[in-house]
Amino acid sequence: MNRIVLTVTQKAILYETVRVSTRPRKSRQETKSDEHSDSHSVCDNDTFSESEKNDTSDNRTLNVLIGASNCSRLGETDENLVNASKSGANFENFTQILDLAVQKTDTCSFKVDKVSICLGTNDISKHKDDSDQINLLVTKAVAQVKSTYPESQVGLCSIIPRKGNSVQINRLNQSATSVNKFIRKLCAREDNVEYVDLEKVFYKSGTIIRSMFDKADNSGVHINTEGAQNINRKLGDFFHSPRPCVQELNTPMDPKRKRSDGTTTPTSADRMSKRSNTEPKKA
Repeated sequence: MNRIVLTVTQKAILYETVRVSTRPRKSRQETKSDEHSDSHSVCDNDTFSESEKNDTSDNRTLNVLIGASNCSRLGETDENLVNASKSGANFENFTQILDLAVQKTDTCSFKVDKVSICLGTNDISKHKDDSDQINLLVTKAVAQVKSTYPESQVGLCSIIPRKGNSVQINRLNQSATSVNKFIRKLCAREDNVEYVDLEKVFYKSGTIIRSMFDKADNSGVHINTEGAQNINRKLGDFFHSPRPCVQELNTPMDPKRKRSDGTTTPTSADRMSKRSNTEPKKA
């Protein structure tokens, strides 16, 4: 019999072939499990993985921001924040922007803890001096959010001013200030609604801080990076502050008077007797 002599390379190939062929195969279930572990499913804003979505042991919560173009510039500043802002949004088309927020939050199983409404500049541009109309729209928007997210706290932001000294801009800023006064009163009388004062952030000693606005924007509406940072800081104070504890006060009720108790309610005969005893006797 002829002897077969293998080279070192041939021996290595033969060894690897035998090793692979004798390795136990994974079951179909194990293969699917490995494929699933390699995949990465996210929750809308690319911050929540599928494992986080299904894990409710830590009671994870979401916060929602509803705004217009200035809030779109804020981006996703927090992994727990869903930014449902849209350029051109206002209180008149609030139903549409709220639907967008619902679509984003419905993709996650987390509870919505707080919702911030940051709108109004576009409404001021449209309605100008008609602040009463804007007030009605703001009131309706708050009611819609409370109906959609009944267990969430609402943060209602004041309208930020515009930079500029023209008569038109001063007129618009006066309207914004008027609406902001109404917003503050609305928050004071509405349960679970907090006033987020963004207007104050853009003033210093009664003067608008122009450095917070986009220099290339002639309308004076849009903010720059500095303005966005200040808005983010103010919104962060609202989102990360503990929610106020609302406790029901049980006021003790007065005990009901017993009708059969003669000592509490004198009879007509008793009253007549008392009256006759107090009347002065005639001579």
